[in-house]
Amino acid sequence: MAVGPSRGSNGAGAVELSRIVDRMGGRSEAARLFPDGWVAVVRLDPLRVVWRQPSGEWAGPFPLPEERRKVDRAERLWYLRFQGEDAIEADRGGWPDTYPEMTGTVAASDGRLLIARPYSAGHPEARYLVVRRDGTVDGHLSLAPGERIVAFGRRNVYVLAKDREDVETIRAHRWNPTTR
Repeated sequence: MAVGPSRGSNGAGAVELSRIVDRMGGRSEAARLFPDGWVAVVRLDPLRVVWRQPSGEWAGPFPLPEERRKVDRAERLWYLRFQGEDAIEADRGGWPDTYPEMTGTVAASDGRLLIARPYSAGHPEARYLVVRRDGTVDGHLSLAPGERIVAFGRRNVYVLAKDREDVETIRAHRWNPTTR
């Protein structure tokens, strides 16, 4: 569920622009299978989720709050610094006009869907929109900068944390199941 794909260059030290645009982490649409057989399908334009029950019945679509943040020059510069890339790419063409609505999804152990929001200058931390199967939004879950959710267990959520020296550790935090 990486919010930004890996870095890459064209061999001459200049970052390939197409990879920068891809690196903003946007996804077109996503489907997430849950262990109990439910499937969440996240659609765009407008942002919404449709649920498929194990019986084959569909519920939704349920509209979700959208975040249409502009990708201006300041955001491009921030993003390039965040990725450790050369700032000269900020003035080249090919950047999207707005940030993507989501960068991935995670199936929580209690049946809720977490939709990852993109990093930005205003939000350098991992943020997730938490959605119940009835379409109710429980709010946003924010982590500290350098942290992201990597998995759920029966009672825990596992968070990967990267420090300033790029040392990664995984921590388990209690997850209070609320939906089924």
